[in-house]
Amino acid sequence: MINGITLLTSNFPSKLKRNVFLFIILKSLNSVWFVEAVWFFYWSKFANYFQIGIMLSILTVVWLVAEIPTGLFADKFGRKLSVNIGLLCHVVGAFIIFSAQSWLYLFIGGFIENFGRAFISGSLEALVYDDLKNNSREKDYDKLISTASQFSIATFAITVLIGGLLFAVHFRLPHFLMFINFLIAAIFSFWLTEPVNSFKKLSINLNRQHLFIGFKQLQLPKIRPYLITASAILILYFLYDWGFSKPAMAVNFGFFAQGQGLIYMLMSVVNIYLVGSLHVFRKKVNDLEGLNRLVIIICLGFILSIFKFGYFGILILLLIEGASNLAEPWISTIVNKNIDSEFRATTLSTMHFISKTPFLILNIIAGRFLDLGYINYFHLIMGLTFLIASQFISHIYKKNIKLPV
Repeated sequence: MINGITLLTSNFPSKLKRNVFLFIILKSLNSVWFVEAVWFFYWSKFANYFQIGIMLSILTVVWLVAEIPTGLFADKFGRKLSVNIGLLCHVVGAFIIFSAQSWLYLFIGGFIENFGRAFISGSLEALVYDDLKNNSREKDYDKLISTASQFSIATFAITVLIGGLLFAVHFRLPHFLMFINFLIAAIFSFWLTEPVNSFKKLSINLNRQHLFIGFKQLQLPKIRPYLITASAILILYFLYDWGFSKPAMAVNFGFFAQGQGLIYMLMSVVNIYLVGSLHVFRKKVNDLEGLNRLVIIICLGFILSIFKFGYFGILILLLIEGASNLAEPWISTIVNKNIDSEFRATTLSTMHFISKTPFLILNIIAGRFLDLGYINYFHLIMGLTFLIASQFISHIYKKNIKLPV
């Protein structure tokens, strides 16, 4: 990881070098998850799983509704301002959740945090890509996103383990540290510099028609072949990582709060290696085939999670974690390289919008299955459905659409 930063910044101009370092720092701070192994247990102190499922779905609606307008905001008024606003929302939301006395605190805090996530979504990546392009160094984006992802995963690994241990000391401690983390991130974000030369602000007055700009960009011939496979990956990973699936699978294998903190840390070590090898994978296999293989692996992980593998279940979780963590920067690279600057943040936000929409219903269903004790059947259905659908549609695309050169 250190070699990656040295390589990337050795001959960068000072302003670009600062943005590169801040990009890595902010990506890492946004990957701090003291609550990853314990939120499942923290929220259940204030509501049952069905109620939590409904709350998470409503909060995702907030995120979805805000995704595209905030992407347009970033393209119109600047990516730095968008990141600043997003992190300040995180600070307020994290404090409210930390001080929760009932489910209403969780809902209000989550509402503000998800609004903040929408502002950050795609904006940070678009800012640094534009700065690289401004200095004719866009070819280094692969290495930068890989290095940033490695640091992010390492940060996640350390903080999730600490959070699991602190939960045993006091159940509010992990959420208090999340508040402190976002406060630090918000301060750092004000040192970002907007790349003025290559950043073309949208020369439009925002109205309802322009909310569909991102959808139009995703229908471009150079992006369309990847859309179905990338969407399937993001939908399953969001359901797994933000919903009930990840902690429920871990509990099924015998891992609880402290145990989940430990296995998430161990899995992160493997993920650091995988993400750091992104540029190697992209040289060995074309982007479409690479994403197709990753969605197969994720689906198989969902299907195999229904079995009682005990502690060996960590291998099943690793299939989903590894493939998903490799896919995210891969998809980001594809979109950033094929979309013009003035539409970049909007298109990335639209991609996230598409991936989160099914979560609204799926997570409520998952909560109901969990309350009834049938969550394994839910995972089996998800794995089989997405495996069959993604492979069928990808086969049609391969026959009828030529890959971009």
